[in-house]
Amino acid sequence: MCTVVAPPVPGRGGLRAAGLVAGLITGLSAGLVGSPAALAAPRPKAPPPARPEQKTPEQKAAERHFQSGVALFQEAKYAEALAEFERAYEIAPQPLVLYNIAGCHRELSHYSEAVTFYRRFLADGKGKAKPARLAAAQAELDGILARIARVTVTVTPGVDGVTLILDGTPLDNPVMPLILPPGEHRLAARAAGRSEGERSVRLASGDEIAVELVLAERPTPVDPPPAIDRPAAVPGAPAARRRFPQACQIALPFAVAAGNTVDNLCGGDFTHQLYSAGDTPPPLAASLIPELGKAADITADAYFTGTGTLDKSHDVTVQFWVKLRGFVDVYNAWLFSDLDLDVGAAGGGGGLGIAIVNTTPPKLDVTTCTKATAPLMFEDAVTAYPADGSWQFVRVVHTNGNVYVCLNGVRKTSFAAPAGLLKSTFPPHLGRNVVWTPAGAFFDGELDDVRVLTGALPCD
Repeated sequence: MCTVVAPPVPGRGGLRAAGLVAGLITGLSAGLVGSPAALAAPRPKAPPPARPEQKTPEQKAAERHFQSGVALFQEAKYAEALAEFERAYEIAPQPLVLYNIAGCHRELSHYSEAVTFYRRFLADGKGKAKPARLAAAQAELDGILARIARVTVTVTPGVDGVTLILDGTPLDNPVMPLILPPGEHRLAARAAGRSEGERSVRLASGDEIAVELVLAERPTPVDPPPAIDRPAAVPGAPAARRRFPQACQIALPFAVAAGNTVDNLCGGDFTHQLYSAGDTPPPLAASLIPELGKAADITADAYFTGTGTLDKSHDVTVQFWVKLRGFVDVYNAWLFSDLDLDVGAAGGGGGLGIAIVNTTPPKLDVTTCTKATAPLMFEDAVTAYPADGSWQFVRVVHTNGNVYVCLNGVRKTSFAAPAGLLKSTFPPHLGRNVVWTPAGAFFDGELDDVRVLTGALPCD
């Protein structure tokens, strides 16, 4: 813990008080000086003791706030101490008060503010503060700089009126690089008439990284596809089709099974399989949305495979309803996947994976493979997932260089992914992670109204 500088203790000649360094608020008022005439008089009488100059109300207020700050700092009430030191400095701007303000910010892990005030103290206190105090401040500053990260943010294009947001808080005139503590941080930029640029970063001490936030022009909204007519359940007959917009790539109402397949109203059908036994007729359950059809009842070892690959070269939205009955052994529950660990092969990309992670409490994880030269390098975003076994609506949107994760109509998290990165050379799988380890299918629950649309839909 760093120290704070304390005022002199009356009657004790500025001795140390409770381990704090003495001597801050001194010289707020100058002492009286004898007149020249008196000094020139022969054999002068001994002058009476000089009366101390009366402190002004402002000086008394500054000292009161300062002493209160010292007491609060000793009690580890750093936020309250900070407020007192700031008020003392407003009234009587002594350089040494800056040192105490820096110490409070340091204890509160406000590293950016601590660095600012340490540097101000070192500049303003030169020639005024004792060399030992300046050396201590420099050592404390060096200690902070060794355990923080530096992030330089650029916003493109360079439009006027940009607001930079860090972890949900707008920054007022931010200075680059940003000084941030280790951990995960969300950076965003906003400007009128533009879509928000956003990126989440994980930082460790000593990191120095550059982050570009892109403010794209707002895309033309894509209307959701119309409701699907519920077809008559005629054994062996294909589901009734209805015209969908060209933006639609997958629409699975699970209205009726035709042999081993279910009808995709926007493209090639999906086949139901057991990992251990091959193609089998899919079991269907009552739908969350009865007017759409039924729901896919998927048990451990079962999954669906689509026909062909998805076009994710532009903005894309993947969404579905899911109800998790429970985890299978120690495995994660894969909901959707066309992850491509052979990234770069045949012009493919990293693909997209959506899974519920087997933790307590569970988490929703959205991920993609990022490097052709390192196929196990992933970028992902994780958010809490309800553990009550109820229906949840998941929507994942890739637009403006980011993948946004929405749960029940609320944006939860995101990660950066350039356009085209989610392309895959594999068809989409439901209930299984394509062909990657662990081998098998480990989702036990229900899926309903699975859709993939070309275009970016809002979370709500």
